[in-house]
Amino acid sequence: SSDSLLLSNSTQINFVFSILKYLANNTDSITHAEIIEYLIAKNYFDNVTLDEMLLQKEKVGLITLFENAGIAFNATYLSKLALYELCEELIRIFKLNKQPNAYLQFFLDEVLNYSTKKNNNLSEFIEYWDEKRNRASLIVPQGMNAVSIMTIHRSKGLEFPAVILPFLDSKVDTGKKDLWIDLNN
Repeated sequence: SSDSLLLSNSTQINFVFSILKYLANNTDSITHAEIIEYLIAKNYFDNVTLDEMLLQKEKVGLITLFENAGIAFNATYLSKLALYELCEELIRIFKLNKQPNAYLQFFLDEVLNYSTKKNNNLSEFIEYWDEKRNRASLIVPQGMNAVSIMTIHRSKGLEFPAVILPFLDSKVDTGKKDLWIDLNN
């Protein structure tokens, strides 16, 4: 469904966005928690809770946590990169591209479009992405052999050759060109 293809549903994109927010403002504790939560979920740290890691972060800092996890993270170097190159470098540093990922590719396309059409400012991109993130989605080509899952309301007027209506309990009036198969079992 189109909702499942939203870029904001990708944990990897949300993680990259959190790192971008961290680079723009390294004092935001919510961003720190988002980053640490992702790293825990991806097993960068062994058998620890988010609360324990947040306490540890307060003692040693986020960069030290990165170093302890074997992540070569140089905020000064990263802050000097252009926006697109920064995103590519973050994907490389955190090994987010081990498997082909259409979500990451579409996100990089969005970053490239933004940086070529508007500007390369990280803070402005963060504002832009905050507004756009719940609307940006993967685009599935029309000719692709796939099933589209959508509500009846959304599908009105699209004239599909076949429609499957699960759990339909009401009586259906069929015309001459409609085929209705009643499955009792």
